Amino acid sequence: MLLRDCYGHVRSPLLDACVTAPPPATRNPKTDERERKEVWCMTTFYDHDTVRITERSFSHGHHRYPINQLDNLRKARGPADRIAQRAACTATLSLPAVVVIGSLVPPSALLVLVGVLVAAPATLAVVRARMRPAEYQLWADHQGTPVQLYQTRNTIEFGKISRALIRVSPVGRDRP
Repeated sequence: MLLRDCYGHVRSPLLDACVTAPPPATRNPKTDERERKEVWCMTTFYDHDTVRITERSFSHGHHRYPINQLDNLRKARGPADRIAQRAACTATLSLPAVVVIGSLVPPSALLVLVGVLVAAPATLAVVRARMRPAEYQLWADHQGTPVQLYQTRNTIEFGKISRALIRVSPVGRDRP
């Protein structure tokens, strides 16, 4: 059985997909009345790429979660880039060695030593942290189990998705 949504699209209850169908050529009052009773409208809060957030479900790729089964919605950041972490540790740990060795070598050698042991790893750490920032993650509890709903490095997309999920959640619905 196919249903029409509020935009006139034919929807299959088995598939949650919209298919445009041409309007019926002939109008039958009984059929129109029956169709009017079957018309339903589902609000879509976000629909882009593989993410779709409706008033009933959150779907990303092949995963689909009913909104009423998602609890404890939270945001998190993933781990930082390993190369950036190691470079920052190298720069930090080599600084005391440069201070100790600096009193034993001439100033020109000290400048090279600081450049090689401190400045180069620190620069690498900053560049790598800017090139590959930590991922933004969206987590929720689905039937009591923590589930990662979405992750991305794109700040703007993450903000749109998290705001849409807040709006569709029961807590967000209570807000004016």
